[in-house]
Amino acid sequence: MRQVQAAMTFSDVGLPFSFETAVLLENLEDPEITIADLGELSLNASSKLRSLAIMALLSKGDRILFAHNLTRSGRVRLSYLDRLRRERLEDEHHGVSGRIDGLLDAVAASDLDLARKIVAASRTSWLEESEYLEDYCYAQLVHRLVTGEGELGSVEALTRQFEGALDGQPSARLEVCQTLRNRDQSGFDEAFDALIRGRQAQIEADKARFQQEEADIMAQRLIFVEGLAVLRLATLYGLRTESEYLFCPSLARLTEPVALPEL
Repeated sequence: MRQVQAAMTFSDVGLPFSFETAVLLENLEDPEITIADLGELSLNASSKLRSLAIMALLSKGDRILFAHNLTRSGRVRLSYLDRLRRERLEDEHHGVSGRIDGLLDAVAASDLDLARKIVAASRTSWLEESEYLEDYCYAQLVHRLVTGEGELGSVEALTRQFEGALDGQPSARLEVCQTLRNRDQSGFDEAFDALIRGRQAQIEADKARFQQEEADIMAQRLIFVEGLAVLRLATLYGLRTESEYLFCPSLARLTEPVALPEL
């Protein structure tokens, strides 16, 4: 019943939501836009595209449009990072590597070439005043998983930084990264289950604080794109995964990139 209600809701809002997203994307092309506004708009556009992807999947079962919109989200992130590099704006708040959603969208879409380009365009150093250390460490570990690069010493240093930032608290994200790199099947299974439980707890916490339940928020509660990206990395590293997980249904699992039509 919940999925049927979601499909009806997403079908109702799909067209106006698509129009709103198209306006955002058009605004990103404005040559007069400031870099600060561009950063905020690009994050917003990526989030809207992620929601549109999920709406297409749940209302129509459209895996191609799901993949296309996730890929578009990744391209928005890459375009923004490329501009920062061209203009040598190294310390821009929205350019921190911990802003990882666009990269995760590309990985979930199985567009690993795009994901590697995003990694190559991303910051490698921590911008202390603009991101939490644990977010930075997680992003950097994911970068190394995406590219398959990174010497053992740098990974170990990032892991120690991550553990220090956690101050003794457990982290499913850290465990996921470690078990993927080590190709530890049983460890990964446990870490991924913890990641899903953490997502479930976050959703319940958002409901408890009466987070506004608009269509895009509801969409991202139903499909966990970060989880999909982690599962794609698991297959890349030769680990076995189940066909169905909470928030990560088989319908949303993409193993090959879907070509995006050029405009």
